[in-house]
Amino acid sequence: MSTEERNVQLLQEGLDAFSRGDLSESLERMHPDIEWHVVFGLPDLPLPKDVYRDREEVESLWTQFRSAWDEMAVRLEEVLYVDDERVVDLGLDNGS
Repeated sequence: MSTEERNVQLLQEGLDAFSRGDLSESLERMHPDIEWHVVFGLPDLPLPKDVYRDREEVESLWTQFRSAWDEMAVRLEEVLYVDDERVVDLGLDNGS
């Protein structure tokens, strides 16, 4: 398996863990220096910033998401770019 394929696999596994409610496992799949860009607005959950850096900041973001909805699932819609250091993707969130 190539590094690029492994990176996409880790992303998918992390999103699956988040969707199951296992934030710890999801964070373990992330690189310590992750950079998470939020490219959407949520009228019921205004976010203080658009870019979250490192696992701690992503954990705070995802905790905010989890506090707003009883259930939330994220699925990988499309990989826009991948190399040996990063994956840029389009995800689809579904919360209730």
